[in-house]
This record gives sequence, structure tokens and C-alpha cells, in this order.
Amino acid sequence: MTLSRKDIKNKALATGALAAVSFSLFGGVAGAQATVTVIGEGSSEELVAPPSPSCSESQLTLIPEASFTTVGVPIDVPRLGVGAGLETAYAIPDFEELGPGVIDIVEIITFDAHTGRSGWPAQDNESVAIEFLLDGEVQATTEFTPDVEDGENAAWVVSSLGEYELPDGADEARVVHFNEADNTDSVVAASLCAEFSEDATLAVDDAEAEDDDDDEATDEEEDDSEGPFTLEELLAQNAEADAEGINGSELAATGANEIAFAVIALGVIMVGVASKVQGQDPEELIY
Repeated sequence: MTLSRKDIKNKALATGALAAVSFSLFGGVAGAQATVTVIGEGSSEELVAPPSPSCSESQLTLIPEASFTTVGVPIDVPRLGVGAGLETAYAIPDFEELGPGVIDIVEIITFDAHTGRSGWPAQDNESVAIEFLLDGEVQATTEFTPDVEDGENAAWVVSSLGEYELPDGADEARVVHFNEADNTDSVVAASLCAEFSEDATLAVDDAEAEDDDDDEATDEEEDDSEGPFTLEELLAQNAEADAEGINGSELAATGANEIAFAVIALGVIMVGVASKVQGQDPEELIY
């Protein structure tokens, strides 16, 4: 069964709700979690700005605090959503390349505000995720953020999305909208804080896994090749060669070394067979 983005999001939020711990809107950032954790949320009938991010100097500020006009239009970042004038993805500018390691999305603030929003129909997918790419290929995608509250002119959610492995690193990051919506579902990624821990063993483990795959492929190729032959098979080939007049040196390529060792074990009587396969006189053999 293939899950849509909506199914994945709903499953993630249901799981995250079991582990989430409630904090006040301006409380401390929750620790790294394996699932989405709501740190705080709020709304207002007035067109107010979202709370400021709590990124520390030691963290990566992937999206600095965004600014807005008095009517809720974002100035520094695009409004994401479905429809005219909205974007479905936003490439984070000035993203510095990361090596192999683990990225922890410790805080993302999603926000929506505009005149008349309080009277709009419910929009259940005002949500975004973060994608990390390397050479244009997606390396990791976070869970989607929780939906922003409806029924108010301004609303926001502060959440943590947990840790994600980047075995080969990343040279690009972008915010992507849920993009499977029946409504506009406009939302802004107002800020984004992360922590990155280098872990070269991720790349090493990945390389070792590739080596193991190569070894298995080589073993399979060897299993599919002809030989080694049994003594009975070589004797039969030898008899057939005699019948067809094939020179013993031509037959040696099919496994004469194996029969020579077998003949020595059986005794001097069989040495003549080995000499015949190898094209040698029994008296000339050294054993």
C-alpha cells in the first residue's frame, strides 16, 4: 500500500502526539525527538507577527527571523501553498554544505496571517517539511509540521521535527509545502533552527555496505562459472577427448590440476590417468 503525503503526515502527528510534552509559547526548546513535537502554538484576531526564534549561537540558523508587513505579507521569505502567487518549495539561501552526520531540526516556526483569515473555511494542511539534497538527489526528508490553527487572522506553531541521518552529507536544503490540499493552505516558514553533528562513521558504514554488496555479487558470479569438476566428470571428459582425438594439453584448461591431486591420493595406479590428461609421461611426474 502506497501512502500519500496526507497519510504520512497524519500518521506522524498521531505518533508524535503521544510523545509530545507541552510547553508555554515562550518556553525552552524541547530536546531532540524521533517524531514531531509541538513546543508551542498561538493565534490572534489581530495581525501580529509570530514569536521570535530561540536559536542559540551554537545552532544553525537556516532561516533567520522573517519580517512581515502590517497586513501579514512576508517580506524575507515566500508564502507557500497551492494556487496563484504561492510557491510549493523554497530553497534555503546560503546553505552551507554539510558532511556526513545527523541534522536535528530543533525548532521551526510556521505562521499564517492575513486580513479576513478568521472567516475563511478550515484549511487542514498548512504544513511544511524540510528536504536535504546532495547533487540534486534528496538525502532526507523531515516529517511535516503540525497544521496551523484556523479561525483567527494570525496563527503559528512552534515545533521540533527530530533528527535525520545524512550519510553522505547535503549541499542544499529546501522547505516544501504539503502540496496535496483542497484549499490554498498558505503558510510561511518564519524561522528554522537546527543542530548538526558530524559522524564520519555514517559514510564508512555506507561504503562497507556497498563493498559487501560487491562481494556478494562476485560470489554469485563465481558460483555460476563452470568447475571445479569432480573426478568422475574429468575422467568422462578425458574419455570423450580420447574418442574425439583432442590433445591432452587442450583439455588441461578444464581442470587438470584437480584430477592430478585426486590421482595422487588414490595411488600410483591412477597416475597414468593424470599424465594422460596433462599430456605427460608417468615416469616424468614428480610426486
